[in-house]
Amino acid sequence: MTLLLDDFVRKDTWETLREEVEVAAKNVIDRATPTFDDIVARNNTSPSTNTTNTIANTTNTTANTTNTTATSTTSNTTATANGNTSSTSFVCEEGVSVSVPGVVTECEDPEVHVDGGALKFFETNGQKSASTVGFYVRMPIKTGTGAMEHENRGESKLWKDVPLFDHFPLMKKFIYEEVLGNVLTEIGRVWLIYDSSGNDGIKHTDHSIDGFRSEFLWIRIGRSKTIAVRSGEEEEPQPLEGYACWFDSRFEHQAICLDPSTPAISLRIDGYFTDKVRERLSSYPSWSGKGS
Repeated sequence: MTLLLDDFVRKDTWETLREEVEVAAKNVIDRATPTFDDIVARNNTSPSTNTTNTIANTTNTTANTTNTTATSTTSNTTATANGNTSSTSFVCEEGVSVSVPGVVTECEDPEVHVDGGALKFFETNGQKSASTVGFYVRMPIKTGTGAMEHENRGESKLWKDVPLFDHFPLMKKFIYEEVLGNVLTEIGRVWLIYDSSGNDGIKHTDHSIDGFRSEFLWIRIGRSKTIAVRSGEEEEPQPLEGYACWFDSRFEHQAICLDPSTPAISLRIDGYFTDKVRERLSSYPSWSGKGS
């Protein structure tokens, strides 16, 4: 079950943002096309983890579609939650690199960094998509802050804008001029999700933290994607019929592709709800505690 928030967002938002986001996201993905293995081979460096997927799989291209060459290799140690994880960055072109472990999620899978932001294949509960790419257009202010902990994703003080965000000027303007102050009192993580495979997403739950509900606005970008949420063990998943919502991410949910010919895109903005949104939520069973 989702709680519709369509009336908190301009009705044409999902369409006005679609063209910009679709074009800009594909351009960024094309820049990030070289595979992790290819970067490692060119730098003659042994990886700590083996990944053969390319970001370009999501646009039905291969690493051969670009002439990017690795220009240099830099290695540095990045403090993570336990303070002792070594991170190596492989530079493939100006503004593009691969980092292992990933500095956003602080795990062993590589992240492709573009213009200060991060691109990462979606993974959850041991499952990993080979086509769904998450764009982190705001990044943790530094590693080791716990910004990606579910309880902290809405904390604006732990996140910062990066140049990757500027590839999406209409989306950025929408977030700061229409979402901030109207739906959310502050902006934490901003996560753009892109998939052109034509497949549905992975069924998953975000967390099982007792008594904690993530606060975020979820928006469809265009009409090719929606989301279905199962709010009980026996209930059939209910697809979102509108374009903006909140749902209890402790419940199983799944991205649904409605048009395989068009990239499926959504936007999740984490933060803390304004009083008028909380008033709307007050009668919602999961929010009030009656259904959790």
